[in-house]
Amino acid sequence: MKKSCDRNQTKYNSRRRLWLLILSRTGIAIGALSVVAVAFSSWWLWNFVNQQLAPLVEKNLTQTLKRPVSLGKVENFSLLSLQFGASSIPATTTDPDRISVAGVEVTFDPLQLLFNRTLKLDVTLVNPNVYIEQDQQGNWISTTIGSQEGSGPLKTELNKIRVRNADVVLVPNINRDQRSAVKDQNLAGFQPTPNKSRVAFAQVNGFGQFLENNELIRYDLNGNSVTGGTLDLTGESRFKTQASNLQIQAQNLLASDITRIVELPLELRSGRVDGNLNIQLRQNLAPVLLGTANLKAVTVAFPQVPQPFFNSHGILSFQGTQIRLDNVQTSYGKIPGIVSGVVDTTSGYNIAARIPAVSVPDAQKTLNLQFPVPVAGELKADVQLTGPILKPILSGSVVNTKPGRVDRVKFSNIRTQFTYSTADAVVRFKDIQATPTVGGEITGAGTINLEQPKLAFDGVARNIPGDAIARVYGASPQVKIGTVSAKVNISGSPTKPKTVVNWQAAGATYPASGQVIVTNPQNWLFRNTVFNVANGTVRGSGQLINNRWQAKLQATNVQLGQLTQVPLALQVPVSGTFNVSGTTASFQPETIRATGLGRLNVAGGTVTATNIQLNQGRWQTQLQADNVQLKQILPEIPPQYQGLLTGRFNVSGTTASFQPETIRATGLGRLNVAGGTVTATNIQLNQGRWQTQLQANNVQLKQILPEIPPQYQGLLSGRFNVSARRGCAIKPSPCEKRTPPVA
Repeated sequence: MKKSCDRNQTKYNSRRRLWLLILSRTGIAIGALSVVAVAFSSWWLWNFVNQQLAPLVEKNLTQTLKRPVSLGKVENFSLLSLQFGASSIPATTTDPDRISVAGVEVTFDPLQLLFNRTLKLDVTLVNPNVYIEQDQQGNWISTTIGSQEGSGPLKTELNKIRVRNADVVLVPNINRDQRSAVKDQNLAGFQPTPNKSRVAFAQVNGFGQFLENNELIRYDLNGNSVTGGTLDLTGESRFKTQASNLQIQAQNLLASDITRIVELPLELRSGRVDGNLNIQLRQNLAPVLLGTANLKAVTVAFPQVPQPFFNSHGILSFQGTQIRLDNVQTSYGKIPGIVSGVVDTTSGYNIAARIPAVSVPDAQKTLNLQFPVPVAGELKADVQLTGPILKPILSGSVVNTKPGRVDRVKFSNIRTQFTYSTADAVVRFKDIQATPTVGGEITGAGTINLEQPKLAFDGVARNIPGDAIARVYGASPQVKIGTVSAKVNISGSPTKPKTVVNWQAAGATYPASGQVIVTNPQNWLFRNTVFNVANGTVRGSGQLINNRWQAKLQATNVQLGQLTQVPLALQVPVSGTFNVSGTTASFQPETIRATGLGRLNVAGGTVTATNIQLNQGRWQTQLQADNVQLKQILPEIPPQYQGLLTGRFNVSGTTASFQPETIRATGLGRLNVAGGTVTATNIQLNQGRWQTQLQANNVQLKQILPEIPPQYQGLLSGRFNVSARRGCAIKPSPCEKRTPPVA
């Protein structure tokens, strides 16, 4: 029994050793074969990846993107992915866009490769540097995607492109005004500031997914602007139609960056913006926007508005083609305002603005207005901007908040309504009302053409106190001017205006009317001037240049005695022509110069004055007397010497007095007296004393000396030297000196 068990055990052990030997040798063979298989498989896979798969991916990406793609060396691979080294999409001769990346990760589904022989690729660009230029049509991406992704035993489909930690540089095209003209006729002519500045973003992450046989791409990107702020962009675009739907969320983004990368119906220049916008882009159509933008110290420029709006704060709401402003605080140049209303890219403007206060010089500078005289003050206004985008109309009303000043005249009240048409660059003013602080009222209307430039104004002045206005200009007339009314016309250019004033001063000391033409503040012309003076008229014309004036006067029947103290015989109508000049600093006779000639009907005869001269208060003239009754001039003369006087005299004196004691005279004359004639030569009058040489011819002595005895009565002829003092009778007396007759 025991031996039987031992034999069985020995047989079992022998079989076991045999099987162990067989298995060990077989395992070594199988193991060797497995190692070889694995090595071969690894070699084949590495060779396939590098020699076939990587070039295939590169080739089919090139065909899909329709531009060269250069993939780096395969650095790692697995059954689900490939990792390439430094790679690039270089620029071409027709497309400057380019991408360089530190690495590319490509993932795919191996089951799709096994069963469908299709690689569905998800491509991740690691640390890419992206450079994109906007083309002439305003497109940021001009690359077209192929609908058939390669050919051969394997096909590729580009499913997604991801970017990780990208740096992106966007370069806008400078001809955006041309694109605006193409996309919307209403925006034609809008010329934003040309700007080639780059817009750069860092730490950009996101993806783009290709759908519908590569006809559609959906994307989701976010990044940080290098100038500050963040941007999130989601949307989709169709390559064939170039239609896009975008959603943009911006936080504290530089306003000018938005204008550079997104075409808006307005231009944002400086400042910061928070925004949430949906944008619909269609080829050859204006963008359609929905959403809001919060402006923070932004400069905004609108089409056809000459200047931008600075330092704007508030909300812009975008509704299709409309941009709504809700109490946006802004400044147009140096004019502050609060703006509300709608800008519609199809129908135009409907905006209202309230300007609480602005100085006249600031408004003048902002609106590029030129006035012929200095203007100062402070105004407030309510303004409306209406009409189509290309031809808006700016209108409103203006009223002063503080007293103003035009040239030297102060005004307590100024108001007007205006309309500015951008189509013809003309500002029209109506219902101009101005009240000088000294009194009176001025009304009018007018236009200013900004392109030519040219102005035309008509106004009416009523009840203006002339004396007060004269004092404002430093004049102190010795006569009353009274209230003045006038009709005013201003024409010409702002730098060379022509002002025509037809005026009346009915309440003046000498009621007057006339026309004043002002070509510049230093040059005034006076025409058709008529003064009612001393029961006569004085007509004149003249010129004022740099505070010096000159005039030509025509006097008719002016009562000299009503103007100054003269002897009773000279208180008669005077007519004459005079050239007069002086300065506005004073109208005293001592400051006036004059020349001329005149004529008086005096003492039954006439006296003609020629070569009249007035200078520094002294006057002189040459007189021609014809048939003047001597007694009316010298009432103290004895009756026997009364006769008709004819003669020529040189007379001079001072404007301080016209009494005979202040008059000097020389000359000669002839007196018809006592049936004969007496000729006087070398007549001299000085300080009230006069002397002359007399030549008597056939004078009846009895009529001259009635007390002479009869035997001496007869006709007298002879020469005599005679002198006397005014006021003394011509007879032997202490105040008379008589010389014997000359034989």
